[in-house]
Amino acid sequence: MVVPLLEPTPFESTYPLYVPIPAAESGLSVASVAVCPLVRGVPLGSVLPGVLGQVSAEALGKISRLLRLLQGL
Repeated sequence: MVVPLLEPTPFESTYPLYVPIPAAESGLSVASVAVCPLVRGVPLGSVLPGVLGQVSAEALGKISRLLRLLQGL
């Protein structure tokens, strides 16, 4: 399962179903938002091996809570 990231517009930066990911935290060159409503399953072969970035425990917790909410769990 993957949650896509995108570079946010001002609206998307505050949208309640998106989780802000600062560039300094993720290792990306720009700030991003995790777009929780667009979570998808992908074949394992399409995911690069190794760690590509990271998020804080707080951001991961928010993503996890939003995914449970969106799935009705």
